[in-house]
Amino acid sequence: MLKRLVVAAILLPLIYGYIMYLPSYYFLILILFAAFMCMEEFLSMYGIKGLPRHALSLVGLLPLYMTYAINEIPAYVFAAIFMGGATIRLFSRRGPERALFDIAPFLTGLLYISVSLSYFIKLRAIGPEVVMFLMLVIWGADSAALYVGKYLGRRKLYERISPNKTVEGAVAALIGGAATAVILKIG
Repeated sequence: MLKRLVVAAILLPLIYGYIMYLPSYYFLILILFAAFMCMEEFLSMYGIKGLPRHALSLVGLLPLYMTYAINEIPAYVFAAIFMGGATIRLFSRRGPERALFDIAPFLTGLLYISVSLSYFIKLRAIGPEVVMFLMLVIWGADSAALYVGKYLGRRKLYERISPNKTVEGAVAALIGGAATAVILKIG
């Protein structure tokens, strides 16, 4: 626990300064890096290795850049990404069997990671203080889940996915996030 506090004491002021005072394209770089690393990890969980994983992770950054450049992700971007992925899959293996199954992890990661993170870019365009507000609410929720789950958690939430998560921790996350939002709004 002390290690978490020390890391937070060092990183929080750096992250605060990075988000609040640097131009928005620096924030884009941070989000692109985070998205790339998340896509790499997500695709590796599904056994996608080497050059295909790196290429798909890079392609997954396109929706983020589009959000930054024009504040939206046009439908043609998704259509082009899907058609490109399906075409590469069809020519990289023999036969169309399991083609959609093979590209499903990439498409899921694209929606789960890139599209979700694109909203951080939209929030940063509104104002860096909005991003900080959201990050502090997430931190409050995560901290509440950690401590309540560790000390009071008895019932497992979904043991196969994450063996240490508890129902009590999940409830605490909701309450902790809401409480953090209220405290920040009042203060």
